Amino acid sequence: TAQDLSYGIFTSGSTGKPKASLLTHQGLVNLAEAQQQSLDVQSNSRILQFASFSFDAATWEWAMAFGAGASCA
Repeated sequence: TAQDLSYGIFTSGSTGKPKASLLTHQGLVNLAEAQQQSLDVQSNSRILQFASFSFDAATWEWAMAFGAGASCA
């Protein structure tokens, strides 16, 4: 369902104690759709995959690209 877990990212943050941040399918889809609209991402778009996949900011790049049927370069 939309409330099911899509993925989790773990960090030690500034405390040194591991903690998780969890994102639902609904949250991921909402993020991708908002970016697609604001950046006019189309299926023929190419999105620069700048951030490492191990960094949470990479989600901004691949989610909008794959959600629109575009590609990451």
